Amino acid sequence: LALPATDPELHHEARYARVNIAFATEDWSTVLALAEELVRDADRGSAFLAQQRGGLHYSIATASMKLGRLAEAEAAAVRAQVHYAERFGERSGPVSSALDIRMQTAMAEGALDRADARSAELLELAEHVFGTGHLRYGEVLSNIAVLRQHQGRSTDAAEAYLRAYEVLRAAIGEESPRAAVVRQNLGGALVQTGDLERGLAHLRGADAALSATLGEDHVMTLKGKGQLAVTLALTGDINAALAISERTDAGFAQAAPTSLHRAEFLLGYASMLADSGHYADCAARVAQAHSALQQVVGIDHWFLDLYSAYGAYCQAMLGDEEAAVRLDEITGRLAGKLPGDLPSHLARAANDDLHANSLR
Repeated sequence: LALPATDPELHHEARYARVNIAFATEDWSTVLALAEELVRDADRGSAFLAQQRGGLHYSIATASMKLGRLAEAEAAAVRAQVHYAERFGERSGPVSSALDIRMQTAMAEGALDRADARSAELLELAEHVFGTGHLRYGEVLSNIAVLRQHQGRSTDAAEAYLRAYEVLRAAIGEESPRAAVVRQNLGGALVQTGDLERGLAHLRGADAALSATLGEDHVMTLKGKGQLAVTLALTGDINAALAISERTDAGFAQAAPTSLHRAEFLLGYASMLADSGHYADCAARVAQAHSALQQVVGIDHWFLDLYSAYGAYCQAMLGDEEAAVRLDEITGRLAGKLPGDLPSHLARAANDDLHANSLR
């Protein structure tokens, strides 16, 4: 990029590479800004960028979804699908990628019926294009498992994660970070079904693989350690759970202080602190989670009210009467916002017991 632009197309290729680098590092604001800029340059006549329209719109769709701009994400994903179909054909791998983003966007919007319809179309296309033993097919199964969790279908989610993990393990090995992340999600799904023993075994296996490959302080390693801590707390080993959480909290503060992964971890940590009677520490962790969450989701998202409710609960347990009043107000707002089914750790935070326990 620093060289004189004697070959404009080569310059465009370098700029396109920057989009891919930002995508790989999950710098979504940079992805969005660069990709939108390159789409404008494609409109101005760059032959190279014109060929990359599908990929640029796919990047815009993914970044918009991650930033909570869901209507823009869906529109960009549709444009990506159109361009991919024109270049590669309707029954192609790139088209399946666009469908995948459209499924995830519908899920983020809470449009679970639409997401379910996309998932059926996506799975059939992925099997046609890749076959059932391909890495990409396993990743599609994993994404569909996420949808099953959002639908409250924990057993179906665990089964889909298990199939996905078996595919990835055969394709790239169980020590691969991509396989280990799916194994991590499998462990969490098994915990949601109540199978703590198998869930714990998979979470420990994923933690070992991710720690060895990505390092102890990588975001995905830290996410897994948070899940491991919550599971240990469910088994009654609260001291081990709190010790892991304390180290994980420090790691997130350095590696990803404003990420959704950190916010979700902090809510689990707060839950453990509340269960062990550390209400002041619980309230502090929820405040940190809320601050991180505000930077990655829309201001009116129900997640924000859910975290506020947990914070008010902890403060009410410390004797703050105003917090109890706030909790009443927040739970009233939540009643009209929550999706029909929630992952179990969120449901536990949002159900009536939260309100009842804060007052009794």
